[in-house]
Amino acid sequence: MKIIISFLLGMMLVSGTAVAQLLQYSSDTGTLLDDVFVRQNSLVRDSGSGPLSVSEPLALPAGTDLVGWDRKASGEQLFSVDVSVVLESVMIRRSDIGQLDGGVYSVVFDGDGSGLPAGAVIDAVTFDGTDLLMSFDIDVDLGGFTAADEDLVRFDGVNFSLELDLSEKGVPGQADLEAAHRQSDGTYLLSFSIHGSAGAVPFADEDVLGFDPTGDVWTLVYDGSEARSGWESAAIDALSVASDDIFKDGFESAQLLILTNDLN
Repeated sequence: MKIIISFLLGMMLVSGTAVAQLLQYSSDTGTLLDDVFVRQNSLVRDSGSGPLSVSEPLALPAGTDLVGWDRKASGEQLFSVDVSVVLESVMIRRSDIGQLDGGVYSVVFDGDGSGLPAGAVIDAVTFDGTDLLMSFDIDVDLGGFTAADEDLVRFDGVNFSLELDLSEKGVPGQADLEAAHRQSDGTYLLSFSIHGSAGAVPFADEDVLGFDPTGDVWTLVYDGSEARSGWESAAIDALSVASDDIFKDGFESAQLLILTNDLN
């Protein structure tokens, strides 16, 4: 089954009209993917074949793990980190969502000011229009409800709501949602901290699952161990896409951008 999925992924990645982009990851110690050494906080572009391209668009200091990332079509980068950092005189705390737009850093979500408990880390970041979608590394009481670490939460600028209660959708309760991207058609790309199954679909922590909430349908979108060597010591913890075609019939012209891995 993995061979078939890997073949389909390869066809998906090379059949688009533009070069497909994959993978960005951060690490405490660095790792090798296909013999390319990837440093902490690097963003790796991977077309699915050929050499990897590594860059560092965020000026994160050494010792900082990039644990959440997404990029809007207009170019703004949303991100979260595991420790508080100062970037161009702007403090980004571990409970915040930062933004890099045209070389200017800012805080677009203030976790302390929004009522997140001390110690909570935002470890998945995506968006839907002007709303922010996020997940946490611990269970968080948000007043009207408790968000488990496998859940995805929406913030509309004033109120929180539960976007996805993933334990009710077949995700193991011990899983931590570490990467999420919401596509324009309302489907999601998700990656988790453990090896397990979502519904009947097995996954590892280096894999990306697709989830369609209209029918609670899970699919394996990216099989990390089949795509690249070196994932044995790494896990995806942030992701995005350059195209929303990934759920369309035939997977034509899909371009997947998977970002940031958290080394174990």
